[in-house]
Amino acid sequence: MWQAMIRCRYHNFNHNVLCSHKKIITVNPLPVTSFSCSDTCTGALVHFFDTSTIPSGSITSWNWTFGDASAPSSLQNPTHTYATGGVYNVSLTTTSAFGCVKTFHVPLVYFGPNANAGLDATTCQNSPFTITPATASCYTSVL
Repeated sequence: MWQAMIRCRYHNFNHNVLCSHKKIITVNPLPVTSFSCSDTCTGALVHFFDTSTIPSGSITSWNWTFGDASAPSSLQNPTHTYATGGVYNVSLTTTSAFGCVKTFHVPLVYFGPNANAGLDATTCQNSPFTITPATASCYTSVL
């Protein structure tokens, strides 16, 4: 809360008149808007987590845009699926109970699947051979 004193001075013929008026001005804090998200691959469900705070009062609404052509979300902790790899500018806008608004933007990069089955190998016909996803990421099975 801030207090301001307004003073005015004017001359009325031979009189010097001083007036003052005290006014209380309340300055409410902005939300400190931020978020995190799960690390996932293109085509998989991404979980977004609101980590916003506010020094006093509460956050009462959230508006997420995901940087693609999808509809925005008003959930506090939404999920979203990206159809293709790329850079997506994700934004979270929070609004406090006092009506103060703050937006946080983050460019997120999602890559398509990247599998590594290890080094090339040689084997004989009809001999068993196993390929394991040694350092694969974002795989569901080895074909």
